[in-house]
Amino acid sequence: MIGETERDAEPRLSQKKVSATVISVALVAFGLFVAHQGYLIGQDQSSYARVGPQVFPYMVGAGLVIVGVLLSIDALKGTWPVMWAETADEHALSRPAYWRQLSNVGLVALGLVVNAFLIAPLGFVVSSTLMFALTTRAFGSRRIPFDLAVGAMFSGFIFLCFTYALGLPLPSGTIWGAR
Repeated sequence: MIGETERDAEPRLSQKKVSATVISVALVAFGLFVAHQGYLIGQDQSSYARVGPQVFPYMVGAGLVIVGVLLSIDALKGTWPVMWAETADEHALSRPAYWRQLSNVGLVALGLVVNAFLIAPLGFVVSSTLMFALTTRAFGSRRIPFDLAVGAMFSGFIFLCFTYALGLPLPSGTIWGAR
């Protein structure tokens, strides 16, 4: 005979399985999309190179698919709950901790969107610095000037390495008059 607490726990476990499974399936789909885009890149290239530009999208796509499959196994077992996407009970929406977790996910997403929209006009260094500061804020940092300085150092170093050491120019921004 199923007790009262076991009956209440079953819907929560299925809710955990659903939210985690949706995220893991989306990750697998994204990995397949990245691999397909790598395949399309490879069609435009000549066949004389053994290692072409499609190798890295294949590696990233395969990694995303593997991680997505492993996460879906954990999701189906019920051992990987998505903390910000599910509630433990019906009163959890009123708890400040739940909304704080959800706003942290939103800050990371906002950082990615800000980076995507500002990389062309402001350049790689400025947009990546802002993304870094928003992400550190989501992880609990309250030192905005320090985070901006560290983000500027990291993104500046990456910009210099790609642009000058590797010869792969990153966007420097159109507002500054650079191309």
